[in-house]
Amino acid sequence: MVKLIKKIWINSPQHNLKTIIKKILGKDQFYFSVKEILTSLAINKINTTQLIDRHERYKRVTNNNIKLEFDIFNFQNKSILEVGSGPLLGLGPLAHFCNCKQFLFYEPNFNPEIFESDSIRDKYFYPTYEELCINYGKNIEFDEFYQRIRDKSVNLKILKTDKKIDLIYSNSALEHIPLNIINEVLKNIYETTNDETYFFHSVDFSSHNVSSLASIYSSEKNEDLNNINKLRKSEITAKIQSSGFEALETVTYKYHNFERDRIHKSWRKYSDDDLRSMIVFFIGKSNNASNR
Repeated sequence: MVKLIKKIWINSPQHNLKTIIKKILGKDQFYFSVKEILTSLAINKINTTQLIDRHERYKRVTNNNIKLEFDIFNFQNKSILEVGSGPLLGLGPLAHFCNCKQFLFYEPNFNPEIFESDSIRDKYFYPTYEELCINYGKNIEFDEFYQRIRDKSVNLKILKTDKKIDLIYSNSALEHIPLNIINEVLKNIYETTNDETYFFHSVDFSSHNVSSLASIYSSEKNEDLNNINKLRKSEITAKIQSSGFEALETVTYKYHNFERDRIHKSWRKYSDDDLRSMIVFFIGKSNNASNR
């Protein structure tokens, strides 16, 4: 169990395949216990700077490559929905520190008992708060910060809400959604939006076991690979657009070179850009006027 938690943390917040299927089918879901989360925190010696460093990298890379009329990295007074936040609320602590209006999240693995644990408060949320203060200035006391996390974090049991959402966010989640339900999941996400909602999805196209694409392309495309759906950049774009979103921009954060004559023939139909793109940001806007 600890290995599973470790894998989820290291690979960044993401859906567990079996949990997603159980959730979609309405079956009993699996929660990480407080004890298991604490054990994982102790074994991994989690660096509280990880959340901030990733956020600042994503912001820097995005802003250096494209210009947006909407600052998706400014969370103040915004309602944010994170898909696949992980058992410790993913972007939530940063969003609350930056005075978001509300943080909603969809995470089948989430265990609400983390809010009752003084140990998780002291070993995760307080060190994260201290790191946030060092990086952004102390604009809130810890007790108020933690109370915001408890009171203004909304766990969506299903991907449905009548609240106005300003930003949909996911980090290493879309690549884990099974092919047979990804269209349904994206459509459900779209139904939470209005015509002023933006989205930011970071998708990791590697095998997640090693920072490489070679292990994927050496085997047949339809061969199962550790809960990765194996969709490529152009396919994710097409699925986002077909669900109703307008995919405004893509930014390839990391490329990986490959030799076309060494890849399995089932991959050769893809363009060089599809095959080289390893981590890609998908950024755009909803055109859903019905929920305004």
